[in-house]
Amino acid sequence: NACITAGHCLAGVCIGSATSCDDSDVCTVDACDASGGCLHTPRTCVAPKDPCQVARCDPTAGCVVEAASDGTSCGASDCSGANVCMAGTCQRVAVPDGYPCGDAMACRGRGTCSAGTCSVPPAGPLPEVWHTTLSPSFSFKGVTDAAGNLYWVECSNLEVLNPCSLVSRTADGTSRFRATALGLRVAEGSFHLVSHGRVAVAGPDGAITTFSAMTGERLWSRAGQSDLHLVELAADSLGDLVAAQMRDGESESWALHTFDAASGDEASIISLPTRVVGLVLDASDTRYVAYVRPLAESQVPIAPLLQLSAISPNGLKRWSVDVSGGPPVAVYGEDVLLKSGEVRSASTGAPRPGKHGEITHQAPAPLMSSTVRYRWQGTFGFAVAGYLGWQWLEGFTPGVEVERFSWSTVANSPQASEMQLLDDGTALFASSMHSLNDLGLQTDDVYLRSIDPNGVQKFACLVGPGSAPEGTILYTGATALTAGHWAVVKKQYCSSCVVDPLPELRVFSARGLTVAPSGWTGPRGTPGGTGAPR
Repeated sequence: NACITAGHCLAGVCIGSATSCDDSDVCTVDACDASGGCLHTPRTCVAPKDPCQVARCDPTAGCVVEAASDGTSCGASDCSGANVCMAGTCQRVAVPDGYPCGDAMACRGRGTCSAGTCSVPPAGPLPEVWHTTLSPSFSFKGVTDAAGNLYWVECSNLEVLNPCSLVSRTADGTSRFRATALGLRVAEGSFHLVSHGRVAVAGPDGAITTFSAMTGERLWSRAGQSDLHLVELAADSLGDLVAAQMRDGESESWALHTFDAASGDEASIISLPTRVVGLVLDASDTRYVAYVRPLAESQVPIAPLLQLSAISPNGLKRWSVDVSGGPPVAVYGEDVLLKSGEVRSASTGAPRPGKHGEITHQAPAPLMSSTVRYRWQGTFGFAVAGYLGWQWLEGFTPGVEVERFSWSTVANSPQASEMQLLDDGTALFASSMHSLNDLGLQTDDVYLRSIDPNGVQKFACLVGPGSAPEGTILYTGATALTAGHWAVVKKQYCSSCVVDPLPELRVFSARGLTVAPSGWTGPRGTPGGTGAPR
């Protein structure tokens, strides 16, 4: 024990003198770690409420307050004047020509003042930082960790024993590791997520491997089984994995299995009556699971009818209701959102205000916050070479049935990527746009867009063309927003080629954009893709 000097064992206890860690510096907080020894953490002084006063730590006097540097911003500024600190007080001063004004965005810098007005430069293409070619068999779900690192799965037909790997890179493209995912044979139907410093990779046969998110070291693994089928994977607030699995046999059986995050041991099993079609978790780890409702022998099914159940972590069923709106796709606060737009109470399962509607085939997943819910909707859906049908984005206020906005109702979005919820409450996604009013004026260019809770487009940055002479170019899959970078997979189709070009992971600069600190912020809730809200 590094915190005990002259330590020795006595009756099973390590005794001795406490190690002194006092460095005689009032600007550090001294502590001792049993494995690492003395720690000296810089003292954080509480910032004063006055923006023209700053706190600092003096080695002799400790925390003191002094005037901020002249010119420090202390309020709003525009080309008519700026609020800045002068001699420790906030003053309104005139600004010269060339003074920065307006907000920068991902593909355009701030403007400059000229004769009292703000001159804003034109938006340019979204700057690409790096890209990498992926194997034909891959799974990119936009999974990131708290440090901003990216994770995805790639598989190769050339590797017989261990064809699949977990790949990780930093946001700026530096390779971190490529680790073998034991038992995973194909990327299709696989799962991966990040939680509590661990990355879990699972195959459709129930094979699970977990890795250290820091080093890629394999922590534990469970072998897959030929009679086992994994259909959903999530992680609770402790990092334990929750898996919906089906086992073949004389009569198939379905259950929710919880595996200990540290060891992989099975912690609990909750039996379910029939086929599971959806699973999400809320902030208190309640499982909202949908399964096909059992029918009595005399009943004839007219349309798929599901049972939605809320199950506590200890296996207690809190409530169970019949629903026709498809599986749960998101949960936040009091709302459980189903695929059709139907909303159910997280407390009772009772219907809540929400607009039902057909979901376009492969439409992006919804986003949820305490003030707004974003959801793609379409009158009908089809898919041709990955293009999506007539669809548009709608925004809703929680607890209100009528939408608060409908964006692009005079146009359709043939392709749209998955969305990210930003810290300013806007929805970030890439899409092309076709006019419904004038079919002769069409463009298939794809733009990264930010739509605010009122349906107003804050910016649009060109990502690239949506077609080439050889065929369609798509950016329709998962996205990741991490450490000032936005990542998406580019797929190109070639009508004259024997095989299509290999997909590429493209990563662009997205300065100033940050994922919201809470809410259902991406397709699977958290940036780590845990199937729970952030």
